Parts: sequence; C-alpha cells; structure tokens
Amino acid sequence: MGPHPQAEGAPLNKYHVAPRADRTALGVTFASKLEMNRYLELVAMERLKVISELRRQVPYQLHVNGKTVCRYVADAVYRTMDGKEVVEDCKGVVTAVYRLKRAMMLAEHGIKIAEVRARPRRTRRRRRSRP
Repeated sequence: MGPHPQAEGAPLNKYHVAPRADRTALGVTFASKLEMNRYLELVAMERLKVISELRRQVPYQLHVNGKTVCRYVADAVYRTMDGKEVVEDCKGVVTAVYRLKRAMMLAEHGIKIAEVRARPRRTRRRRRSRP
C-alpha cells in the first residue's frame, strides 16, 4: 500500500478531524474546523448585534423515567433579534447516538436542534475505460 494522504506522524482519526492547531481560535480548541468557523461567524454576528447571549458548549441533562441517562452538549446557544433561543450543533458525521439525543432533546425539552452540516466532500469521478 502507498502512503496515507494524511500528514506523516499524525494519528489517524475515523472522523478525519484536523490537527489541533488548525482548529484553534480565540484561545479555544474546537472539536472540528466546522465548529470553529461557525463559532467565529456567530461571534461576528453578536458583535453586529444580529444575535445576543452567545454561549458555547451548553449542557442539557436528558432523562428517562425521572432518571438522568445522559447529557447533550450543544455547540452554541444564542438568541435571535426576535428573542428566540437557538440551540445549534455542527455535524460532519451524524451518528446514531446523536440522532437519539436529538430526539430526546425534542421530546423532553421541546428543543429542535439547528444543525450546521459540513459540505459533502468532493470525490473524484473515475473515468470508465471504453472497450
């Protein structure tokens, strides 16, 4: 097998997370470049007074039959100009665990999570060889 396209010496990650330096801004290391870039957009929007009360990594307890079973941590929570609270999550890969927590957030807290999705990666199309 040929060399892996990832930088030499860097450990492999099943979700293709960028190196720490590439996802650090404002003194904060983010879980992904997508989350970092979205947060920087939200900070700019808050400075322009388009949104307010911006918070990041906001935890929500999730319960079943009155017992805490897990927690969901929102990437960002903020208020729009009309006062509506938005709970936002940046997703490159939607896992089964996330889908379950998303459903529990809606059922228990009545919160529909606004999802910011990564653009799909472009794949090179193989040319078909002609007979």
